[in-house]
Amino acid sequence: MIGTLLTGKILAIGAVAAAVAIVVASAAAGVVGYNKGVAADKQRSDLVIVTMQNEARANVIAAAQEAEAKARDLLATKLKAETELLKERDANKVLRESSVASAAAADRLRRALAAAAAGGVSAGEDSVAACRERAAAFGSVLDKALQAHAICTGDIEDVAASYRAVRAAWPVIQPGAK
Repeated sequence: MIGTLLTGKILAIGAVAAAVAIVVASAAAGVVGYNKGVAADKQRSDLVIVTMQNEARANVIAAAQEAEAKARDLLATKLKAETELLKERDANKVLRESSVASAAAADRLRRALAAAAAGGVSAGEDSVAACRERAAAFGSVLDKALQAHAICTGDIEDVAASYRAVRAAWPVIQPGAK
C-alpha cells in the first residue's frame, strides 16, 4: 500500500509537473506569438508610414512642377508684354517726332498766316488782288491746319488703341485699377 501511495504521489507530482510544463510552454508560445504579432503590426504601420511619405513627396513634386510651369507661363506672358511695350514705345517715339515736326510746321503756318494777314503793304497800297492773294494764303494755311489736325486725331486714336492692347495683354493688373 505504501508503494501504491508513493506511486500515486509520484504520478500526481508528475501530472502537476506536466501541467506546469504545459502552462509554461503555452505561456511561452503566447509570448512568442504576441511578439510576432507586434512585429507584424510594426511592419504594417511602417509600410503605411512609408507609403504616406512617398505619396506626400509625389504630391510636393507635382505641386512644384505645376508652380514652375505657371511661373514659366507668367514669365513668357511678361516678356511678350514687355516686347509689345517696347514696340509701342518705339512707335510712340516716331509719333512724338512726327508731332514735333507737325508743331514746327504749324508754327511756320502761323507765321505765314500772320504775314498774310499783315499783307506786307500799307493800307493805301492794298488792292483787291492783294486781298484775294491773302485770302488764298489763309485758305491754304487753313487747309494744311485741318489736314494736320486730322492726322493728329488719327495718331491719338492709334496710340489709345495700342495702349488698350498692351494693357489687356499685361498679366498683372492692380485691383481697382481701370
